[in-house]
Amino acid sequence: MIFASPLWFIALAPWAGLVVWLLSGRREKAGVPFLNLWQADAPQHPKPKRAWEKLPIALAALLAAMLLGIIAAAGPVISGGKSSAITVIVDRGIYSPFAKSAADLNAILRQSIPDAKVALRIVPPAKSTTGGDWLGRVSSLEPTAAEDSGALLLACRQALRETSGPVLLLSNRSIELNDPRLIQIASSDAITNVGIDLFSVRSGPATQAMVRVFNQSGLASARLTVWADGNIVQSRQVSLPKAGNKRDYFVDLPAAPNIVEAEVDCDDSVKINHRAWVIRRAAWPIVEARSSLPPALTRMIEVYSRHRPATESSQHIVVERASDPIPSDMPAAILPDAAAEEKKVSGVQPLIVRDGSPKIQSVDWADVLAGATASAPPPGNWRPMVSAGSSVIVATTDAPVKRVWIGFRADQFARRADFVVFWSAIFDWLGGGAPDYVSQPVGLLTGNWHLQQPVGLSLPADDIALVPGLYASGDGALDAVNASAPPIPIPRMSDWRSRLRSLRAAAGANASLTGAMLLIATALIVFSAATWPASKSGRRKTFQS
Repeated sequence: MIFASPLWFIALAPWAGLVVWLLSGRREKAGVPFLNLWQADAPQHPKPKRAWEKLPIALAALLAAMLLGIIAAAGPVISGGKSSAITVIVDRGIYSPFAKSAADLNAILRQSIPDAKVALRIVPPAKSTTGGDWLGRVSSLEPTAAEDSGALLLACRQALRETSGPVLLLSNRSIELNDPRLIQIASSDAITNVGIDLFSVRSGPATQAMVRVFNQSGLASARLTVWADGNIVQSRQVSLPKAGNKRDYFVDLPAAPNIVEAEVDCDDSVKINHRAWVIRRAAWPIVEARSSLPPALTRMIEVYSRHRPATESSQHIVVERASDPIPSDMPAAILPDAAAEEKKVSGVQPLIVRDGSPKIQSVDWADVLAGATASAPPPGNWRPMVSAGSSVIVATTDAPVKRVWIGFRADQFARRADFVVFWSAIFDWLGGGAPDYVSQPVGLLTGNWHLQQPVGLSLPADDIALVPGLYASGDGALDAVNASAPPIPIPRMSDWRSRLRSLRAAAGANASLTGAMLLIATALIVFSAATWPASKSGRRKTFQS
């Protein structure tokens, strides 16, 4: 048995004091005639000792009714013997006020299902949480600018498939999934947002920044500030477009700044997309696959292109086999033919990894090359970047254009994080062209990155690139990550409190004893009134102790 409101047990102290006082056996005082018939030195008889007295049945029934009333107020609940596990999925997306929704949910659980065991799932995942209970863990989470409905839908489907209890989704996004066990808890508070939907800088003919602001509020103005290399270029109050519309604002910049930042400052409920950055560097390349490539490499090209979108000045690069015709003016990553002669890398010693570009020195080559095979590079002046024994693993050339030879095959390589690091470095180096102002959308950065701006914000490793900002890598490279201002979702509102109670009642998880105890207490009061003894005058007697 458990109690929903054990604080009521404080009332047991005065009740126990009353019972002890009634049982202590004190008699009524009565005057009696006195005549001094004894001598002064007559022996003194001891005073009668107090003794516990048996209470009349009517009074005992009244005390029992009081005791049952106190216990009923504490909310006694008996478990039905079935599991009370509840899965809670927390959406940390851009428009998800998950902390408030979690507090509302916890209040209902403590009232109706106090013994519920909560299994927590977080989207995007976050391992670095604190707090002993699930609400403490959720309260310690930081919001992100992620907007991945697919990941949220997948988490709901997995939870429904792997569990048999209720699945509670703390999210404002609509999920196209109908299941009686899925209960969505959305915020009832109105969400407003004036956010930067797009931030770009062009370098010619004159350097100019464009800030596209999406107004999803009733505000009419906001302050727009633009920095170039840390110096304010412009800071002014601007008129916002009408609610539901976007507007572009243009700001002239000094020639060729390295870092440009913009901020829109206003009083809305979402702050995470108020700032945006761009950095001046070679634009991300456009990667083209012109041969039949391994499936893992094809997926890598798709992921790279999605997370590092190209611009007008992006360099085209190709990934193809050695026997395919390679354009003389296009950088290329070259792989051995599928039928090329290979020899097993007999040993990784001496393992030579040269410094320079591409930045592939952080790959654990000794582990990657265990059991690998290698092919001889095609004719040409190749500079070995990685070699193991007599095998050339990776080689580069700059003439006539940048080329990379990837001459090894390791079956387990695609399953390692080093696979992403390696190919990202290859594509970055091949695509290095004319400087341009670039940024990337919210997503995961590969490698060792830390947040440089905003200053003073400490992010756990799981949240790297899920929050807009300026990031720096271990080798000093910079990357800008920006959020957007997607339309505020309109969730499907439902009476989730009633649905949760009905699901738990149907499962027979808990049975409250409050009603039964109050009914018994009422019956005892009626019995006490009916059996209370009367005096000779016909009036009810008053029991005295």
